[in-house]
Amino acid sequence: MFPFSHYHSNTHEALAIFAGQALLQFGGDDEVFVQEQVEAGDVILVPAGVAHKQVKASGGFTMVGAYPKGAPQWDCLEGKGGHSEKTAAEDIISKVSLPPADPVYGNAPSAPLCQFWQSSP
Repeated sequence: MFPFSHYHSNTHEALAIFAGQALLQFGGDDEVFVQEQVEAGDVILVPAGVAHKQVKASGGFTMVGAYPKGAPQWDCLEGKGGHSEKTAAEDIISKVSLPPADPVYGNAPSAPLCQFWQSSP
């Protein structure tokens, strides 16, 4: 993961950690954010439009990012384009559809992501 805040306006991203540990930040530097310690075996779903970055890492931190089947090539926005970037990004984010399956459990009826998003308004 990049060491600077960035977000994807056109797709959700699944992160799978398979070695080491890291402190990741979700939310931009100039707004409310959450920092989470992650380690091998963790999987995180980052919804389109949520800024994220790696704050620090150790133990040979290695992860992979994955995107929903059929998603467009991801963009990488840093929020430096001012009001015009934000307006354009908000329009794109609002059109991103829900993933067709949970990135870990697939289409299983008990898949946590599917249950969560199906119950959301």
